[in-house]
Amino acid sequence: MKSKVYTTNSKQLQKIIETVFDVNLLDKSRRREIVEARIAYSNILHEVNNLTISAIAKTLGKNHATVIHYLKHFHYIQMDNELWNKYLQCYNSYTEKAHPVHDMELQKCKNYVYSLENKINVLTLNINRLKNEQEKFNIMNEEYAPLYKLIKERVKPQQVEQVTRRLNTYLNGI
Repeated sequence: MKSKVYTTNSKQLQKIIETVFDVNLLDKSRRREIVEARIAYSNILHEVNNLTISAIAKTLGKNHATVIHYLKHFHYIQMDNELWNKYLQCYNSYTEKAHPVHDMELQKCKNYVYSLENKINVLTLNINRLKNEQEKFNIMNEEYAPLYKLIKERVKPQQVEQVTRRLNTYLNGI
């Protein structure tokens, strides 16, 4: 079960790294760009997923000693601003909470966006309705302000029930 999770996580990270670094991680080349991408990949899997060096090596089709070398040379990425920014972009994309759009096909993603737009429209209508109700309440509050002020000044909290009954009796008699 663990290897399946590792494979899923490593595949997800592989896609992110290949997109950001614009390389193929599994390419047999030793070109600098590819090695730098592998260093970032190895470090993220090691730090975030606590993957063993052997497990990381297996996902890359490399020897464990190669991954040790990558991890030892991670500080080169930290010293280069452009590489560091790419690394952070990959790290943040990989570690952010799983968002449904990451695994969606284009049409499903479009439908998801449309449904969110509809929800936004409904919420906007509700906000406008509530603003109108608040405006009406504020107008009514202004009309009865002298009455509220009188009650607040002259009625003690323990007398509210008694005053409410008397006021109700008085108003029913009018």
